[in-house]
Amino acid sequence: MKLIKELRDNLKRSPSDCTGIDIGATVTKVVRLKSTGDEITIVGADLIKPAANGSIVIPAHLRARYASIATSGNNAIIKLLTFPGAIEATFEKKLPQKLGIIDNEDFRLSYNIITEGSSRTESSVLVAALPEEEAKTVMQHFSSGIPAPYSLEIASLATLNAFEHGPVANDSGETASLIDFGTHTTSLSVFYKRKLVLIRFFEFGTKIVMERLKSALKVNTDTARGILDDASFDVSDLLMELMGSIASHLIVSRDFVERQKNCSIDMLYAVGGIALSQVAMQSLSKTMNIKIKAWDPFRGFNIEPQTITEDVESQHWRFSGAIGAALATLEET
Repeated sequence: MKLIKELRDNLKRSPSDCTGIDIGATVTKVVRLKSTGDEITIVGADLIKPAANGSIVIPAHLRARYASIATSGNNAIIKLLTFPGAIEATFEKKLPQKLGIIDNEDFRLSYNIITEGSSRTESSVLVAALPEEEAKTVMQHFSSGIPAPYSLEIASLATLNAFEHGPVANDSGETASLIDFGTHTTSLSVFYKRKLVLIRFFEFGTKIVMERLKSALKVNTDTARGILDDASFDVSDLLMELMGSIASHLIVSRDFVERQKNCSIDMLYAVGGIALSQVAMQSLSKTMNIKIKAWDPFRGFNIEPQTITEDVESQHWRFSGAIGAALATLEET
């Protein structure tokens, strides 16, 4: 009987070797993580461009048996729901209505209980709904062979999972906040006492900044990227204007959390393309009167250096979604 029980327990265990795949419009970020006891090691990472037919070919050294896949989820619905009392037995059935979804079959729903309330306290639940059409399109890339899909994540939430594993778990302060600059949207997430208390999305991203730079300076995309990254031209006034548009929203969100939790948020971590620009971050820091620090999602992991190319080494920030997706699988209980 003991052998049967051990076998059953082993079958219930999460994988200890997982490939995280974050599918982007122009490049796919792939990372392989292995868990050994309390340690997680990055054993490989690479940036993969799609083949001529649009297929995604994962290099052999990055193929674990299972893969956790992240997609942009540009049309996903993500909400942090807060309500008085405990979570009712009918909670799941009411989720579509709370998200404004009419036809359940059009979306894949998932949720994570942040705080289980009681008669005197609130419950908070992070809820995500991904359009079924997008989910099917993504999963077609992995319909056969290795790695086999284990989970499907939304990239911004996968990034949040990696952030929770890093600064949220390891920083000594009572708050930890992340601003994640995506291509089309930017999100602000705030953790208080290691619990997510706010997540908000804004229609502001790298694409907006790049288009304004290209238009103002009459340059192409590559040149605009170089100007943004190394400040080869003085574009501080333009960046101050652009970052000011998002800063006003961030300030409102920060002040809301500080009043609600009676806490102080004096530093923001930042990740994403815009976070590479010192000028942009200085402009945002000045407008918000807050310290901004770049977040490296590789930090805190063991790394097999021989598996990391020079190209990957300079672009750790791109892998936050892939790392977070794989972590969700490795840490699943």
